[in-house]
Amino acid sequence: MNYFRSLISLPVIIILGVLALVLGTPMFLYLGAVQLYTTILKLLCWAAGHHVYDIYNALLIDDLSQVRCKQCQTLILGKDIAPLKAQKEALAEHIDRVAAHLRTNKETAEITTELSKLE
Repeated sequence: MNYFRSLISLPVIIILGVLALVLGTPMFLYLGAVQLYTTILKLLCWAAGHHVYDIYNALLIDDLSQVRCKQCQTLILGKDIAPLKAQKEALAEHIDRVAAHLRTNKETAEITTELSKLE
């Protein structure tokens, strides 16, 4: 009886192992491709000699040392903090100007509608 158990269980274990290997292969290939892609992005940043930072993301972060490169996801370098800070302040000032302009246009439109009602 023990012989029959081993006679049936060993091929079943082998078949299930092969099935698990076949079903798991796409996941391992995907993980390998992701690692290869991140390595390529790091090499591109290194070859270009500069990183690209998301200025809009930097608006939401108070500590600019936590900003990461868009391509290779490395933290910002110390030499890049000052220019990024200047860009952030210029963008914030521009956003404030646009908001003030929109507010003024809305107030002007409200005044115009009130004047048209009076006529």
